[in-house]
Amino acid sequence: MPSVPSRAISPTHITGFFEIRDQEDDVLRRGSRGAGVCLGLPVLTEVEHSSNAGEVSIFINNARAHDAQVSQLMARRLLDLSGTTFGLIVRHYTKAPTGSGFGTSGAAALSLALAGSQALDLGISDVEAAQLAHAVEVTLQTGLGTVAGEFYGGLELRSQPGAPGFGKVTRIPTGDDYSVVALHNGPMSTSALLSDPAIRQRINAVGGRLTEDLLGDMRVERFLQLSQEFTTAVGVASDELRRIILDAEKQGYWLGMAMFGRTLFTIVRNNEIDEIFGLLQRDEPKGRIVIARIDTQGAHRL
Repeated sequence: MPSVPSRAISPTHITGFFEIRDQEDDVLRRGSRGAGVCLGLPVLTEVEHSSNAGEVSIFINNARAHDAQVSQLMARRLLDLSGTTFGLIVRHYTKAPTGSGFGTSGAAALSLALAGSQALDLGISDVEAAQLAHAVEVTLQTGLGTVAGEFYGGLELRSQPGAPGFGKVTRIPTGDDYSVVALHNGPMSTSALLSDPAIRQRINAVGGRLTEDLLGDMRVERFLQLSQEFTTAVGVASDELRRIILDAEKQGYWLGMAMFGRTLFTIVRNNEIDEIFGLLQRDEPKGRIVIARIDTQGAHRL
C-alpha cells in the first residue's frame, strides 16, 4: 500500500433545476434530469490506510467529523471491495459552505471514491469510482445528479438520468468570461425534501419540461431564467429570498435557488460581479456572498 496519502479533487456544484428519476431497480440508472453548474471551489480529499481494523476516521478541514454519513458509507464500501483488514483515514478540505446547495457531499463522495480506490489499489477506472459515489449519494438521498455533474464539470445539462457511464451529460459553452455569484443563507436537508411527496410532485411537474426547454436553447441566460422559474414553482424559498429574486430581476439579473439550500445564485460576466455583489449585499447584508469561477475540468485524481 502507498506510504503517502492518495489525493483527488472534485468541484462543488449548484443545481438550478431537475426532474426526479429514482424508480429504476438499478441504482446506477437512478438519478435526475436537469441542469447545474460546477464551481471552482472544490473538495480536496486525501486518503491513507491505518492499522485500526475496520475503523474509518473522517476529518473536514482538520476537524474530526462524527456525522459525515456520505463519506462514512463511501469509505466502507471501498473497504468492502478491497477485502482488507485495516481502516482508512479520510481528510476533506474545502472552502465551500456545507449543507447549503453547493453539492459538497457529492464532491466529498466523488473525490473520496477516486482517492480511496487508489489508496486501496482497487484498480478501477475514474468512471467506475464515480459510479460508486453516485450509488452512495442516491442511496442516502443526499443527491441525485450531483456526482454526474461534478464528474464532467462545467455548466451541464443532464438529459438522461444515471451515474457516469449510464446518464447523458452535455456541456453548455460558457468560456472564461463567466463567474458564479451566490448568496448563502444557511442549510436545508436534501434528504428530507426529496422524500416529501408534495415537493416531489411539484419538482416533477416542471423539471422535465424545463430540461427539454434548455435542450432546445442551451444558453447561460436561458439556464438562469429556467432556474428562477423552477424556484418559483417548487415553492421552498422563503419570502425574503423571493423578494431578493424580484429585486434582482428588476435590475436585469436572474436568480435561482441552489437545490437544496437557502442559497440564491446567478452566473454573470466578470465585469458584472461588482454590481451583483452590491445588489445582494444591500438586500441581505447578513448573508455570505460566494464568488467562484466555473470549473470545467471535473473531478480527477491528483
